[in-house]
Amino acid sequence: MKAVITVILTQIFFISSAFAGESNEYGVKFGVISTNFEYKNILGQTYFDDNRIGPTMGFYSQFFNYDYFNIEGGLFYLQKGGQEEIAETTVSRPDGTGDYMTHDIHFDYLQLEINFQPKLNNKNTEIYGLVGLGVNYLLKIRNAFQADDNFNNIIFSYTLGAGIEFKNILDKPVLLEILINKDMTNIYTNSDSEFKFQTLIVRAGFCL
Repeated sequence: MKAVITVILTQIFFISSAFAGESNEYGVKFGVISTNFEYKNILGQTYFDDNRIGPTMGFYSQFFNYDYFNIEGGLFYLQKGGQEEIAETTVSRPDGTGDYMTHDIHFDYLQLEINFQPKLNNKNTEIYGLVGLGVNYLLKIRNAFQADDNFNNIIFSYTLGAGIEFKNILDKPVLLEILINKDMTNIYTNSDSEFKFQTLIVRAGFCL
């Protein structure tokens, strides 16, 4: 089932890109993301408080390109997650040995996103904002604290950010972006907790 949905999301992106027209911009973006869990817990417990750094990469295409704004779609792989320092214990030292191990949990997502981009142009650069929505499909979980089937496979998110396009560095434009991506729906819910991701994304890109 996951393979079918992955193929469907990929086809949606590339079919939509075909309708963008030859005159519009398309290319690749890649970078790093810093994620942690945003959670509500009625017991006051905390989980995976440390941010986790992971990769992101994918393709983008502009569907409409006007003087002051454009609409951009993208299909991206994101590796979200969290980390927690856990005290090592033994039978003789149940309160801890003084050593710690890092529990590293991460989630592989395929994100289909659509962004509205207001922009300001001059001769050498283009400065733009990003306001958009995303559909995140869960591909895989590693080192989960619960069984995989307890997590929601489809998560909706929103994105806010800004970017700059340098027009004359290479033969093709080069992009730099910084974004905040926050989940609108829970990745996991139990009787006392709700979990979402909040993500900081820094990525670069270039046109093809």
